Amino acid sequence: LNRQLQQDGDGLPTLLLDLDRLDANADLLAARLPERLALRLVTKSLASSGLLEYLGKRLQTQRFMVFQQPQLNRLARSFPQADMLLGKPLPVEAALNFHRQLPQHLTFDAARQVTWLIDSEQRLVQYAELAKALNQPLRIALEIDVGLQRGGFASPQALNQAVQQLARYPKLQCRGLMGYDAHVAHSPPWVRQQQAFADSDARYRAFIDSVRSLDKLWPAQPLFNGGGSLTYPLHSQQASVLNEVAVGSALLKPADFDTALLQAHQPALWIAAPVLKAVDGALPYLQPLQPAISAWNPNRQRAYY
Repeated sequence: LNRQLQQDGDGLPTLLLDLDRLDANADLLAARLPERLALRLVTKSLASSGLLEYLGKRLQTQRFMVFQQPQLNRLARSFPQADMLLGKPLPVEAALNFHRQLPQHLTFDAARQVTWLIDSEQRLVQYAELAKALNQPLRIALEIDVGLQRGGFASPQALNQAVQQLARYPKLQCRGLMGYDAHVAHSPPWVRQQQAFADSDARYRAFIDSVRSLDKLWPAQPLFNGGGSLTYPLHSQQASVLNEVAVGSALLKPADFDTALLQAHQPALWIAAPVLKAVDGALPYLQPLQPAISAWNPNRQRAYY
């Protein structure tokens, strides 16, 4: 590996991807997901068109969660059949820039293939005005707070009021809900993880119940997106209201995702640089203690720079 880094890496730190481990993680994810849960790949965690194409084929999905407008434009060119869901609300100016920068010759149909995320009534109005200015429909999903407390509609009542507003904005087409539950994986010791998951799922169900009666404004087959790399195993193993999970980092497992729920996944991505030299492991001021240090920890026998 060091020889290859020296030959092909130009002496610079390089992102190193282990394809065997990536394949194993992808196969584990596919085996764990029940049929009721569709998979959406998170593009900010898999930030390479080649990597997304590779995983899209292996996992048989063209659903992507996108977080930035420039990336959305790139993916529209690279994946003309993809279904894009915004993973965070974008300023309406970014949505306008996306449409301005979308080449006319593409077969990608933004009105049908992009779902924008709405987290407040104010943003709902802004996107309604954008749809009117573009003279085309815009698909939207409504972000709900299932316990993370970092945005979205905070209560079922607030969601109900927002959906009722859709009657005034016929160019906005509601597709469903998105609720991110990363807090469940980091529940404090006094809250059992299973209880945190149950509470989050119950909150999601309460939001759904609040809009079920709004037949003309609510889709017949709504999207219920959520989860994430940290919690997808819980949604796979237990009763969950979701019909789609978003996963990205579990396929690469960076250090922040080395959790009990992802124990079966393998780290597959590193920052690698060629070794410049290997010397004796002695440290300044501790040379007399080096034999004892090396005996206690053999990793201290040599130092690599």
